[in-house]
Amino acid sequence: MYSVLFLAVAVEGIVEWIKMSYQSGRFNITALIALAVSVLVTIGAEFDLFSLVGVPLRWPIVGQILTGVLISRGSNYIHSITHKICKKDESKRAP
Repeated sequence: MYSVLFLAVAVEGIVEWIKMSYQSGRFNITALIALAVSVLVTIGAEFDLFSLVGVPLRWPIVGQILTGVLISRGSNYIHSITHKICKKDESKRAP
């Protein structure tokens, strides 16, 4: 169930990034630069949020790229993802 929650939040984040980066027939250059830097950093660091939360992907590079897309949304977005996941995890532990 935890994996489904993470995947749902990740897909929503990626779709929102796509909507945010292309508006009024133009690309948002700042969003594209943030994406490029984030993906390069996550690939270089071999950082994959999907495997960290127990959703290993067949090709690790895919997880790293998707992690880069999520990170390019900014620290507030990542904070809200981790907050939702931790909140869900805490509710599972409560008696």
